[in-house]
Amino acid sequence: KIIIGTGGYSSGLPLLVGILFNIKSIIHEQNSYPGITTRFLSKKVNQVFISYNNIKDNIVGSNYLFTGNPVRDNLIKISKNDACNQMKINPAKKTIFILGGSQGSMPFNLFFINHYKELIDKDIQIIWQTGINQFYEINNLINHPNIIIKAFIKDIQTPYSCSDLVISRAGAMAIEELKKFSKAMILIPYPNSANNHQKFNALELSGNNAAKLIDQKNIHKDLLNTIFELLNNDSERKEMAENANKLYNPESLNLIIKSI
Repeated sequence: KIIIGTGGYSSGLPLLVGILFNIKSIIHEQNSYPGITTRFLSKKVNQVFISYNNIKDNIVGSNYLFTGNPVRDNLIKISKNDACNQMKINPAKKTIFILGGSQGSMPFNLFFINHYKELIDKDIQIIWQTGINQFYEINNLINHPNIIIKAFIKDIQTPYSCSDLVISRAGAMAIEELKKFSKAMILIPYPNSANNHQKFNALELSGNNAAKLIDQKNIHKDLLNTIFELLNNDSERKEMAENANKLYNPESLNLIIKSI
């Protein structure tokens, strides 16, 4: 009855077949810069669900609907005290969450291996998701009560809820979760993402004062100072967090279902 594609090469062929056989078709584009499937087929499908307003400049046709990206229902914000108790850290201390994606980020890991002492010297707590590849190396290297090291975090709502600042890649779904949780964030886009789409995602937020954007090539020059500046400025973090949440659409899933 209907074919729904979510971008990328794997969606292209079934969507194209659907168009040829006159089957109704939809694309849901998660990123702020459209993938190749969206760019080529946006004029031919019945509807394009978009997640960022600026994508309208990069797709053909006017058959788009702003939906945002749905976030799974079981990601529920809890109080900072409860979250910190679950993580066994002090809720009175400033906490940063290093989120390198499900596989971890080697540039993130190398940076914080070199600079974690400067953070804990300021009594800053660190929740560090390393990815599995470097977990054992980092876990054996670093042992400090202010640092929690995890290869992967399943119940990610807990570190979200207890962190004052999140350092993250700029994948669409990570950003959407951070917007939902009203998090102040520093985004460091993965420079080799297709069409540099992570950079476009991050620009959408930084342009709305909802995040700080640092290019990976500038990580050693800018990241530490930006962390300290934000942790020392509660009002700026609060404003960024509120701006991020304004960009989140809680009705995303309902809009998609209704349109389908």
